[in-house]
Amino acid sequence: MLLTAAKFILLNGLLSTALPLPGFIPKLPDAPKLPDAPKIPDGGVTPEIPNFNNPNQAVPEDGRWPPPETQNPDTPKDPAPNTQNPDTPNDPAPNQQPELTSCTINGRKRAACTPSEDKWNALKVREGQTENQFSIAGRTAITRLDNVKTNPPPPKDVPTGELMESRYAVGQTEGTNAESPNILRVVKNMDVEGDFSWTDISVRNTDADIDSFIASKRAQIDQSLSPEQIAKQNADLDQFAVDLKDPQNGAMLRTSINPESRSIVMDFSFNQKVDLHRKYPRNDNDPIDEENYRRAGSDDGKPDDQKEAITYTDQVMYSLAKVYERAGKDLKAEPIENIVRRNIETVETNKVIQAALAKSGQKLDGPDDVVSFDKGTPEFEAIMGTIHGERMLQMLVDYVDKLGPRRIKKVSVMRDQASIDNPASDVDTDTPNANSPQSHDSDVEMTDVESDSDSSSSPESGPASDPESDPASEGSASSSGELKEHDMLFELEDIP
Repeated sequence: MLLTAAKFILLNGLLSTALPLPGFIPKLPDAPKLPDAPKIPDGGVTPEIPNFNNPNQAVPEDGRWPPPETQNPDTPKDPAPNTQNPDTPNDPAPNQQPELTSCTINGRKRAACTPSEDKWNALKVREGQTENQFSIAGRTAITRLDNVKTNPPPPKDVPTGELMESRYAVGQTEGTNAESPNILRVVKNMDVEGDFSWTDISVRNTDADIDSFIASKRAQIDQSLSPEQIAKQNADLDQFAVDLKDPQNGAMLRTSINPESRSIVMDFSFNQKVDLHRKYPRNDNDPIDEENYRRAGSDDGKPDDQKEAITYTDQVMYSLAKVYERAGKDLKAEPIENIVRRNIETVETNKVIQAALAKSGQKLDGPDDVVSFDKGTPEFEAIMGTIHGERMLQMLVDYVDKLGPRRIKKVSVMRDQASIDNPASDVDTDTPNANSPQSHDSDVEMTDVESDSDSSSSPESGPASDPESDPASEGSASSSGELKEHDMLFELEDIP
């Protein structure tokens, strides 16, 4: 058959469009070949397979790792299918434990632990509310401080030295080491003993007030008792007077301050219990050693403008201003960055800390273990709703004109050294000892207590038990070691 020009053109068009011709089977292209394994030259070293769980492994010179699945190509990525019943999903073996979440403390992996909300859900919820009281109080106080630039309180004066010393015995010691606040060393990498010299300020009752108080207690001794019993009570009061006059044991507040590191450490505060100007009411569950502190208080029944007690936050601010002025420093120009609360014994605060740790799946075991919670997290809000957190927020609000607009950006917690040294006596604060000085009256309502200042939290803001009105608030001088005690570090920053 002759191939005409027209037929040639038609056939060429069919081939160019890849239309199959009857009986024509096109040849498939060859499959691509995998590249050969790289050859190791004589005397060479086998390339290192990366261990992705070992951050200390050396990185290859070219900076390129093979993908993780090449570590063992023979290992299947997925578990083997259930061949017994394909419709049944693969369940773990009966004795296989669920996967645990790793704890991270100080940036390092720790033993696995599982987050639990049991303690969190056990925190007190007030009637009519669906969230625990500490989260509500903390969020309210945080918001109030965040808005302090647009809604500032009336300016507040720091108590003068003349006023403080007319009502209290104020002690000052230079060149101390703040009893080595371990949390600053761990979190802020401070050599707190070698680099800084701290100034300790202590506040206690005057000897005249103590003598007057002891005389009033003697007048209350039941004269119908036997002479031996009366003599015993008088001897107890004599010793009590000695304890109250002791510069250390009788102090209601002790702070250690260092302007260079912009830090203040509050070793303890027992303002409500020890300040004789303030009332300290009786409680049926009080242990016998609390009875001597019971009193109406010299301010009882006086109008607010005649009360002589100077509140906890005012005493802290007085101490801070006093040391800064002596050092020639300005609180606004070189603002405070670190506030440490040490030796926290209060049941409610420790319960919140333990609940926050459990909720986030964290543990505090060793002396250098620290857990931090950033602003905005539920754990941060609840801790700031305790009396220890709320009062720090309140001081920043009350004295914004002296300190500048500052807020708390992070709170870190660690075990108090004493509770680590004596773990055998450590018990869970979910079940406080009924005889513990911290166990009574721990749920004082804000509406039932004396306000710490004119700008203190409103009743709607939650509990925020006043550390100067709640007998359980700032802990007690008890050394029974029955509680898990903690230290806390509040880190501050400017409010934008």
